[in-house]
Amino acid sequence: MLAVLFAAGAPAQASAYGVSPIGSFQYSWEGVTIKVPTGCLLSHTVKGDGTRVDSENVGTDCVGPGYWWGGFCNYQFSFERYDANGKYYTATRFPVVNKCGYNLFQSLNQGAILKPGRSCAVLRVNGVERARQCHNILK
Repeated sequence: MLAVLFAAGAPAQASAYGVSPIGSFQYSWEGVTIKVPTGCLLSHTVKGDGTRVDSENVGTDCVGPGYWWGGFCNYQFSFERYDANGKYYTATRFPVVNKCGYNLFQSLNQGAILKPGRSCAVLRVNGVERARQCHNILK
């Protein structure tokens, strides 16, 4: 898994950005078989300080074959939370989008206090998890 993390320069603000590749796959939707080649990434940004999360963003970025011949239909994004022991405790799931698209984006401005652990952005296509990108949430 490819992950790139950046820390903000301001001492009181901590942010993280990372990407995970979306592997090639195929699925059927409304009677059509859709093949998604390589070339797409799931990106995830967390902005906040310590366990306070002010906002999270999730999106897909596709280039080359993934842009020209891919696409995601019947997709859903979610943010899933896990405590420091790796136990799932909550999620924010966005509605399933019953259309097709490329270079998708969803944002959550929450101002929430999370437990120390991880926050993961997840992409599901046709109900199947296709990519996940996580960041640690520390005190």
